[in-house]
Amino acid sequence: MEAYAAKQANEHRQAQEPWRRDVKNSPLPEYPRRWENEPTPPHKPLEQWLAEEGQPRKRSAAWLALEELFK
Repeated sequence: MEAYAAKQANEHRQAQEPWRRDVKNSPLPEYPRRWENEPTPPHKPLEQWLAEEGQPRKRSAAWLALEELFK
């Protein structure tokens, strides 16, 4: 009886939402991923990255104008 009720509920839900019938779990596409053939961007050495992070950042004109409002 429970199996029959579950079947009816499933059929009712599919009748209410017909777009869900087309949704299925599909495997990944067979063609290669787009990034497999693309070259990777050059990476900065750790020392260069740390040196740049330690430097104060250049403020934009909008940021400087905003700071002037609150002085």
